[in-house]
Amino acid sequence: MTDKEKIKHYDTIADIRKRIGGCFGSADGIFAGHPSDEKHAKELRKLAKESKVSLSEVQDIVAGHLYRKEYRAEHIEEQLKEATKLFSKNLS
Repeated sequence: MTDKEKIKHYDTIADIRKRIGGCFGSADGIFAGHPSDEKHAKELRKLAKESKVSLSEVQDIVAGHLYRKEYRAEHIEEQLKEATKLFSKNLS
């Protein structure tokens, strides 16, 4: 990976971190539970694929978002599974 590719990869990860909240319900923290949340998630999945962001990296971003929101461990685990289902369709 060239330096330019590394910078693009890092920038994409930062962008996904900024935008991941749009994939969750603001009141309930459910992943892609509303059509607009699902649309955001699919847009991020496409971005991640184009920039070769791994599923593991996306899972870390999702988990970090949920931990920062201070959800219970059970909720985090459940929503991480849902996010993994959607993102695993294109990422490895």
